[in-house]
Amino acid sequence: AEFGKQWYQRRVRGEAAKEAAAGFCDAGCVDQTAMFLKKLFSSMNRGQCTDASVFCGACERNAASFLRRKSNAIPCCLQDVIEQAIDGAQYVADVYGDRAGELESYLREKFADQPELIKQAEDAAAAAAAELECVSSVYDGTSSCA
Repeated sequence: AEFGKQWYQRRVRGEAAKEAAAGFCDAGCVDQTAMFLKKLFSSMNRGQCTDASVFCGACERNAASFLRRKSNAIPCCLQDVIEQAIDGAQYVADVYGDRAGELESYLREKFADQPELIKQAEDAAAAAAAELECVSSVYDGTSSCA
């Protein structure tokens, strides 16, 4: 019964994602998003922010400054996609979190004789989590959209 419920939830979420993607294109959101992102990245690429893949710090501050100006509101159609992505990520974490923990335990056991590899993986996971936290601090989902 639980498998059937999860399958149905995945199907419903998949259909919702397809509808959102079609609506995104039909509403002309591709052009709006491209213009918004061009302005955002142009605004971020100054001062100490020279590589947006390292978002925490200067890029984070530049992005926050950009988004605080009302004239730079996220297009509503893009905000809808962002919210769906956040919901989808939370769903994956809720449904598959236990399996991820099991996989981590398995990999730690398999590579127990390679502590440097485990340390690299831990460092990469920590860095990714920190970057995600910085992005989340800039985008709180409560701003009005345009």
